[in-house]
Amino acid sequence: MASSGHTSEGYFVGVDGGGTNTRMLVVDALGRSLGEGHAGSTNRNDHPRAEVLANMQQAFDQAVQGLPKGANIRAIQLGLGGVCTSADQADVATIVRDLRGIQPTTKVAVENDTYIGLTGGLSGRPGMVLIAGTGSACYGRNSAGDSWLCGGWGPLVDDVGGGYWLGLQAMMVAVRAEDGRTPMGQLLKKMVFTALELNDPREFLDRVQNRHLERAQIAALAPRVVEAAANGDACAAAILAQGAETLAETVAVTTQKLFGVAPCDLILVGGLALSGPPYQNQLEARIKAHVPNVVVRQPEMGPVQGAALEALRSGGVAWSATLIGQLQRGGPR
Repeated sequence: MASSGHTSEGYFVGVDGGGTNTRMLVVDALGRSLGEGHAGSTNRNDHPRAEVLANMQQAFDQAVQGLPKGANIRAIQLGLGGVCTSADQADVATIVRDLRGIQPTTKVAVENDTYIGLTGGLSGRPGMVLIAGTGSACYGRNSAGDSWLCGGWGPLVDDVGGGYWLGLQAMMVAVRAEDGRTPMGQLLKKMVFTALELNDPREFLDRVQNRHLERAQIAALAPRVVEAAANGDACAAAILAQGAETLAETVAVTTQKLFGVAPCDLILVGGLALSGPPYQNQLEARIKAHVPNVVVRQPEMGPVQGAALEALRSGGVAWSATLIGQLQRGGPR
């Protein structure tokens, strides 16, 4: 489809909804960035439906505020954490339809956040993405169009190596160190109890259970684990080593399912995956040890730009090097 970028051709919205934040990006048919929006989590497994809708509306209103009144939103592509089934996709689509500014003619597409992470990171090419933010998962697509998702089963049984998992392990160490069940972990214990603003260690139970410590708040403890490990806390270092190993295992499984021993590209997405030393270095080293044929590359675009690219395709705009280049130059990472 030839695209002039005129407003009559409408606008396209990409949405990246993780466990903590939601980002939206509005582009025209040439891939030019026209507005951005930010809000809290839109993971409907963690938040009531009304809150999810309110956060979506907040981000949407910010993103489209520079557009003409009644602007034609041709397509919106969402990549959200916690979307696993066709029923999940359909339910999220009904929420999107309730947004002020979405027309009946707007095409709505919903996928897991790994999907847009890969599209953005490799600009639509085959490969894999490893997400380690609040949660974690590895997703890949090969040149035949086959795909595989490893991980992403949620905080109760999975999300290994992600922020919530690291934070949970840190709390476990903290209470055991307080009891004297482990002689190590004193620095990590102090950091955890300080972050939770406890006047007395035994306030922990009330803080966590009765005052509803949210998933994002537990994930916010992850940087404390990294800091404690960097300062010589053996328990924190062990947590990071286990997290890097389990994340590398998801990459190894996905590689075997889709690429075998053929070379393939992998991009890292998420605050922890891209946190730098020591955790990112450990993670990349464990990936190389498990699957030497995998090449870790820098993301070419962020997930929200990947969502915008998918929205353009959903709205009938053919991808081109020029369009992708325009997206790469503009918009948030």
